[in-house]
Amino acid sequence: MMNRQTQWLFEAPPDPVTSRYSNFEYGSEYLENSNLEALWELEAVVLRSDRFRNDSRLQAAANNRPPIRQGERGRAVQTLQQALIDLSFPMPISTRRYGTPDGIYGAETAATVRRFQLKYGLTVDGVVGRNTMSRLDQLFQRRPKRPPGFIPVAVIPQTMVAFASGYPNPHSSLASELQALNRGVWEPSNPDFAAIAASSSATAQQGIDGLPSLLDWVKQQNPGSIQKLILVGHSNKTAFSFSGKISVSKNKPVVTFDSPQFAIQKSTLAAAQPTITKNQLWNRFTPGAEIILVGCNIAAGMNSSDPCSMELLEALSNAFKVCVRGFKRRICVFLSHKGIRGRTGYDVKGKLSCNDLTKQPKLHLNLDQISALADSGLCCAGVGAPLLTI
Repeated sequence: MMNRQTQWLFEAPPDPVTSRYSNFEYGSEYLENSNLEALWELEAVVLRSDRFRNDSRLQAAANNRPPIRQGERGRAVQTLQQALIDLSFPMPISTRRYGTPDGIYGAETAATVRRFQLKYGLTVDGVVGRNTMSRLDQLFQRRPKRPPGFIPVAVIPQTMVAFASGYPNPHSSLASELQALNRGVWEPSNPDFAAIAASSSATAQQGIDGLPSLLDWVKQQNPGSIQKLILVGHSNKTAFSFSGKISVSKNKPVVTFDSPQFAIQKSTLAAAQPTITKNQLWNRFTPGAEIILVGCNIAAGMNSSDPCSMELLEALSNAFKVCVRGFKRRICVFLSHKGIRGRTGYDVKGKLSCNDLTKQPKLHLNLDQISALADSGLCCAGVGAPLLTI
């Protein structure tokens, strides 16, 4: 028989109305209790492992305020999923889409929690409360501290594509879009950027509407997991944009960027530096990783005699401590006359217009091919080698 004075292995707090532990509300760990005073005096659980201690939602779950159960989603769920994976409880469904946990506490996560609970002698209910959270915390306190630069064996370096999702298609139908294409006033929008990303072999693809959501996506990745990060969107010589507006003025296409704080540029990266530093976002990249900006003229200011003269490439390299590449000339995004999206074209010599490129099938490329062509060379200021190779 349990000693109720020391009993603390509950997933549920007492119900103040019925003076019992509610199986309906919190799961199966409850007690018909005749000595509630001792239970009310339980000390709060304080998570101590580096993995969990800074997450307020997990801290609340460790004290059943409330437990985490099926139907919840968010960063705390994602942290739980990654912890279970690292403890050799694979979750193929929850990691299928992005290669990393999706943060959704669905049926697979609940089943995985039950397997964990069974292995460690806990009540098997698929709910993460005081017992389960405390046991997870204990396990990660015991795990040896990883040395700097350590990459877990289970982490497979990946190519990731962040594509613009904030440029609504201004055309009401494919027919009107093809008419704009024929008049030479067409510019790529959300469906085109998504199709470009889909044309790649990248293991993770994500629509992004601005720098904050990009930083959040990078933050969600495992340390040492990003080998190549490809950004696809509209750009000019000083800014890279994931959101804005496409219109026509005086028979010419016009691309307008959204508010400056959403674009990637030197000033916004400087403003975001505290967030980047606090979360050590550079450690998500592998040694030798690179960022590639697939946008027009993003490195137009660079030349062999003035390494890293393009301020955006240098700012990105310094922020994430990786090498950054871009294109010196215009990249053409194609919508074929049959309505097929997702192809890009690029003339390394810069002699052909987009209309000319449409007639050059050999220069029609998918994202893998064109990212390998980024002809600005490398700006590696952030890794201590501010050298440019043409």
